[in-house]
Amino acid sequence: MCGISGIITKKKIQDKKIKQLLLLMKNRGPNGQRFIHINNNKFNYYFFFSRLSILDLNDRSMQPFKFKNFILVFNGEIYNYLELKKELETYNYNFHTGSDTEVLIKAWDKWGKDCLKKLDGMWSFAILNTKTFETYISRDIFGEKPLYYSLSRNELIFGSQVNYIACLKNNKIKINYKKLKKFLFDGYKSINYDYDSYFVDIKKVPQSTYIKFNHDLRPLAQKYYEIKLQNKGRLKTNLLDEIKEEVKNSIKIRLRSDVKKSFLLSGGIDSNALIGISKKVFKEKINSYSILSSSKFHSENYFIKKGSRICDKVKYIDLENKTALLRNNFLKMQEFHFSPTPTLTSVLAFSLGKLIKKDNFKITYSGLGGDEMFTGYYIHYKLFLNNLKKKENKVLFNSWENTILPNLKNPYLRDPRTINSNTLNKYAFNTEISKRFFYNHKNLTKRTVKFKDKLKNDQFVGLFNEIVPVILDQDDINFMYHSIENRSPFLSKKILELAFKIPNNLNFKDGFAKFPLRQTMKQYVNKEIINNKKKIGFNTTINNITNTKSDSFIKNIFKSEFLKKYVNKDYLKDQISNDQTLLNSQQVFNIFSTSSFLNKFE
Repeated sequence: MCGISGIITKKKIQDKKIKQLLLLMKNRGPNGQRFIHINNNKFNYYFFFSRLSILDLNDRSMQPFKFKNFILVFNGEIYNYLELKKELETYNYNFHTGSDTEVLIKAWDKWGKDCLKKLDGMWSFAILNTKTFETYISRDIFGEKPLYYSLSRNELIFGSQVNYIACLKNNKIKINYKKLKKFLFDGYKSINYDYDSYFVDIKKVPQSTYIKFNHDLRPLAQKYYEIKLQNKGRLKTNLLDEIKEEVKNSIKIRLRSDVKKSFLLSGGIDSNALIGISKKVFKEKINSYSILSSSKFHSENYFIKKGSRICDKVKYIDLENKTALLRNNFLKMQEFHFSPTPTLTSVLAFSLGKLIKKDNFKITYSGLGGDEMFTGYYIHYKLFLNNLKKKENKVLFNSWENTILPNLKNPYLRDPRTINSNTLNKYAFNTEISKRFFYNHKNLTKRTVKFKDKLKNDQFVGLFNEIVPVILDQDDINFMYHSIENRSPFLSKKILELAFKIPNNLNFKDGFAKFPLRQTMKQYVNKEIINNKKKIGFNTTINNITNTKSDSFIKNIFKSEFLKKYVNKDYLKDQISNDQTLLNSQQVFNIFSTSSFLNKFE
């Protein structure tokens, strides 16, 4: 896990600018920095690297890494590097390091871009062929590792973070107000339906994609992977066993490292399955970190304490009386987030990273992706019930009415009999609430329809558009600020393909959603956690970040002409003064987060 950046340009980059860039990259890679400069009489090629040592801590694995006519800068981990190494050795490749970097560059030498189909890992990388002067940049299937780029006629700039590109552009960047308006109106679920950043002409490389730039910098983007639905039918008798074994294998190869590891603990099945398997099967020492909520609505405290019993050490951030800490952390995040902070959960992740760094851990693991793979959200349950008649399964309907309905706040979810594409769009982007907060409101985002099956489609957009990409972006920048690599074992191509083979009716049984994962993980996870039907997750309220009652709250928001144009000031003030429950709403935080971004960059 590292920071990478590069520029292909007709100009020569001054030493002062190089030092400035490497200083920005230091957090992502505190264990060493290097760069390379090549000139082919047409362009100057600069590749920059800042290392966070995880595998083979020796300097021999330092980047930019050269082999034959290839130069590589790479951020991430190729988890199956040992298996690929064995395969490459059968083709007479020799290895001089213990790193996955050397495996990646030699895999590219052997198979070219087709090697991407063989990789199990998380990555963003750039590789230059010094014979043809073709450059490839790529990201992993789920987009776990970020990569941004800016392309003009005679210049390509790329980097792990937007501020690296801004630095190489001499900070000559302009706010992308179209993107900002989309976030303001439609919320965080909208921001990964395109690949624009919050700055004009700076884009994100799409996940599951490589972009080839020829010697004249002409681009060609190509997806190298897309998930397909299997033919519907009965569940193969061994599919649950396959899921169990693949989850174990994914965890096994993601535990590979030469440094200390930590784990994020929630009250849910996913993180507890990860911890349970790591402890009981692979005999890992479990140092876990968690959030204890001060809000009854957001509290997983009971189940977190249950899960912590198998951990060797546990540390908590108790949100009771931690307002000053969270406010300070939010302000700190504004210094390096070149975007509005999309969710309050992002502030909690940054706070956990700060605590984990104090204990000198370089890796942390989370259960991200388990809910999307295995139908862990209330919307998944509703989409399934929508296709049933009540008489077909009274247990599932009764479970919805008795267990889930009392916990639901979103009006679009309450009646399982009424749902269509329009309703789903309104649900995803909080349309009815947003109309009250914003002048001339209309949804600027339309949900992807990848599959006709509404449940599978919702799982897909959660994984590739609405939820997982948002958390991945935030976890990467928040944890890497503290020089910590974040790993998500559920984000595996093999687990994805197995999960999408499960017929919908077998995801729900005896009043439980997420049934296959509950069934396969019950020997590793506390029984009460397995049998808990409530979905909560890490969260907090905006009052833990800022004082919404203060005069400065409204004053700072309306410094910007952009927000004056769209935000209904009277309605916002009315909600703040008369209805404290709405301070949990995403709209209020969107407004506040947008104003913080604009106050810095306008």
